[in-house]
Parts: sequence; structure tokens; C-alpha cells
Amino acid sequence: MTATSVWVPEDIAGEQLAIRPSTLRCMRRERRIRPGQDWIYSTGGKKSSVLYNVPNIIQLQAERTIAISRLEDEHRQGEAQANRLAIETYDSPNSITPTEAQS
Repeated sequence: MTATSVWVPEDIAGEQLAIRPSTLRCMRRERRIRPGQDWIYSTGGKKSSVLYNVPNIIQLQAERTIAISRLEDEHRQGEAQANRLAIETYDSPNSITPTEAQS
């Protein structure tokens, strides 16, 4: 493996991504990272070690982060709109207050 190789072993990928190797294995098992794009078997066989494409994983995580943030923003906007609609007003804008009526 050369120094400029995109595919790196689990321990190095974990360091570069700032996550534990066990988290990488979990992500792989749950298919949160894509086989063939984000990880591969080093010899093509199931019993071989796994190599990870860190730039692809970073890009995938960035895309998911953006999608999650947009959903959160939409949810917050919906809640804010619901709160605005739930506000009750008791005085009509053109009404006279009791103090104004006495003068």
C-alpha cells in the first residue's frame, strides 16, 4: 500500500475519522457505509481484512449531516408555525381599553 492509497485499514480509518474501529465495524454491519464504495475486503474474500475509503465515508457523513439538519430545520419551522397559530389574542386591534373609554 502506498502512502497516497485511498484504501486504509480499520485502525487508520478509525483514527482519521475520529471514531473507534468497533464503530466502523458496526457501521459496516448495519450498512450505514456502502460496500464496494466505502469499504472492501482486501483480497475480495469474506474472511480477509477490510479496507476503508476515508474520503468517501467523510463525504457520505457530510451528505447525511446536511439531510438531517434540513429535517430538523423543517421540524422546528413547523413547531414555530404551530406555536404562532396557537397564540390567543383577547383584544381586537381596534378596541378601546377601559382607560381610554373613561377619558
